[in-house]
Parts: sequence; C-alpha cells; structure tokens
Amino acid sequence: MQKALPHDALVDAVWAAAKDGRWYTIRDLAKRVPGSGASLVNAVRFLLKYGFAEVSPSGGERFRMIDGCPPPSKVADGLRSIAFMGISD
Repeated sequence: MQKALPHDALVDAVWAAAKDGRWYTIRDLAKRVPGSGASLVNAVRFLLKYGFAEVSPSGGERFRMIDGCPPPSKVADGLRSIAFMGISD
C-alpha cells in the first residue's frame, strides 16, 4: 500500500499527473497518484474550483488540467510572498 500524501502535495501530484491535456477519471488517477479515492476526489474538486482544471463538456466524470496553468504550489508560493511583503488592497 502506498503512503498517503499531505493534501497540498496530493493536489500538486494530481496536477502533475494530469497536466498533459488529456481527459482523466478518478479511477485513471488512482493508478498514477498515491491516495484514497476520497482524497483524490477532494484534490480534483480543489483544482476545478480554483480554475486549474475543467470538466468534460460531454459529461461524465472526466476532467483535465487547463493548458498553461502553473502548478498550484507555485501559485500558493506567489500568494504567500505577496502576503509576506504586506501588499494589500
């Protein structure tokens, strides 16, 4: 059995496994990324919610990463650096 990843690492692992622009299902990802079905679903929901991924327009449970999106960890690092610098609106 593979060791589960922390949530942030799992999100990046899902993004990396599916960044090739192909359509995937949770079952496809489970073969490529360590984690339970529920944790993979949560990671994909996060990626969909924040615009890193999209759902197939033909329906079903297929999704893919948006072409050209940076890894979620890079976005988080950028946001942290802005917060650290004290920049606000």
